[in-house]
Parts: sequence; structure tokens; C-alpha cells
Amino acid sequence: MKYELEKTAAALAAAPQDPKCWYDQGMALAEADRFEECLEAFTRGLCYSPFDPDLRLQHGRKHITLDQYTQAVADLTLACRIKPQHWENWYYCGVACYMDGRYALAMQMEEQCLKTMQENGVEEIPAAACWYWQSAMKAGKQEDAARILDAYIYEGVPCSNMDYTKRCYLYKGILKPEDFEDLDALRESLKDEDRPDLYFITLLHGLATYCHYNGREEQSRKVLRVIYEMPNWHECFAYKQTLQDMKERGML
Repeated sequence: MKYELEKTAAALAAAPQDPKCWYDQGMALAEADRFEECLEAFTRGLCYSPFDPDLRLQHGRKHITLDQYTQAVADLTLACRIKPQHWENWYYCGVACYMDGRYALAMQMEEQCLKTMQENGVEEIPAAACWYWQSAMKAGKQEDAARILDAYIYEGVPCSNMDYTKRCYLYKGILKPEDFEDLDALRESLKDEDRPDLYFITLLHGLATYCHYNGREEQSRKVLRVIYEMPNWHECFAYKQTLQDMKERGML
């Protein structure tokens, strides 16, 4: 759904205490990359409806965008309690936990997300599996990381996010690092996608992560540098992860 600022602002002016109007205004501001104003709009909406699941989810997501991870975990944990059947609540709570360095909790959230996806026929399994795998590896739980791939990932698994699918294929061995290492070819393969630079960054972070855990640290660092020098999509998860990884390894 496309949100237009002029329309959402007009609706809000007519009904300033309507939480749905604040939600729509927040979504319009998000589409304009005005993230701090967007968060404020969701905050105002929650004043009128503090247990609205959509407002609570988006409020938490924008805390992630603004690198406010502890606040995001608080919001998204509540969202999970309010609407446990909605997979996105568990998914983004897992992301927030990971970014906050709470890897064991991230694993719990993403595993619940996977179960919720299966129960509701949601074809986004690789996205949650990828975050679980990364969290498990950060936590030093390699057996759990392998278990989740064995349980959920197979060639042809349905998912609209091909970047997460390919990352899971790489981690499981369905794809090889050589399939990613020619960066010019990788870029070319993404040229017809709707967000080619975002997918490029996400796939590269998958390659850097794989190399880091498979004894190819020099290559991992080179790939992280390529991501770091990308001029756009600095608000995306993979770029934020890159900054965290580089700081952990003394690269920044």
C-alpha cells in the first residue's frame, strides 16, 4: 500500500485523536525516509491506542532503524504478546535482539517465528532461518545453527526474499562462496531487481559471514569493506550488521 503525505496529513488534521490516522501518517513519513518524525507519529498513535498491534510493531521497527535496539526489543516483545499469531512480531523482535547483542533470545524469537510461519502458511521461512543461524553462530551454538538449516532449508524452499534464500543456501552448502565472489557478476545478476543495491549488500554480508566462520577471515574483511563503502541503504539491517562486525574485529 502506498501512503501519500498530503492525504495522511489531511486525514490527521480532521481526526487528530484517531490512532489509524497516526499510523498512516507514520507510514507515509517512513516512505519519505523521515524516520525520526515517523517514530514520533507512531508514538502519538500509541497514546490513543497503546495495545494496537500494528502501531506497536511499526514503533518497534523504527527503533531498529534508529539503532535504538533495547527500546525496539521492549516494543516488539509486547507486540508478540498482543498478537502472537502474526509472524512479523516475532521476526523483528528477533532482529532487534540480535542487533542488541542478545543472541540466545534472538534464537528463541526466530524459532517461534518459524513455527508461526509454518502454522499460517507464510512463505518467508529463509528470512527467519537466516537470522536464527546468524544468532546461533554469534552465540557459539554451531549445532543449533546447523539444526535449523536441516529442519527448514532445502533447494526450492519458497520465499519472496531471494537474498535471504541464497544466504541460507550458502550456509547449508547448496551454493558455494564462488557463486558470490565475482562482485561484478553478482551486481549484474541483480540489475532487474526492484532494490538491487539492497540485495547486493545483503548477499555480500552473507558472504562475509560465511567466510568469517569458515576460516577465510581476510576475504571476510575485504567484503565488509566493500559493503562499508556502499553509498546508500545505510539504514538496512545488513549494513548495520556490517558496522557491528567491523567494530567487533577492530576495523573501525
